[in-house]
Amino acid sequence: MGFILTSASSIVCPHGGTIQYTAKRLATHFIDNSPIWVIDDSFSIVGCPKGKFRCERVEWQWGSPTLFINSSAVLTTDSVGNCYDFGSGRNGDVSILSHQNKISD
Repeated sequence: MGFILTSASSIVCPHGGTIQYTAKRLATHFIDNSPIWVIDDSFSIVGCPKGKFRCERVEWQWGSPTLFINSSAVLTTDSVGNCYDFGSGRNGDVSILSHQNKISD
């Protein structure tokens, strides 16, 4: 299992745009005061320089098979996020630049 992704993670689209997280529900679980991401959350992309077909949103293909919060799979560094433009064309996968690395308290 990979490391857990949180709002402190640094993730970009294939062109360098920044991934922004919006919780669909009130966050209830945190690592170092950063909400843990789950597959049901929303992820938009800002600053993609690709022009007319710039990346707009991320759709995650799967979350953790063993970690869940309120029945939603937790996202980890093993999760694959596909980036899509405004016309729903797939532009590639996200790149995870940093993530939490805490094993235990």
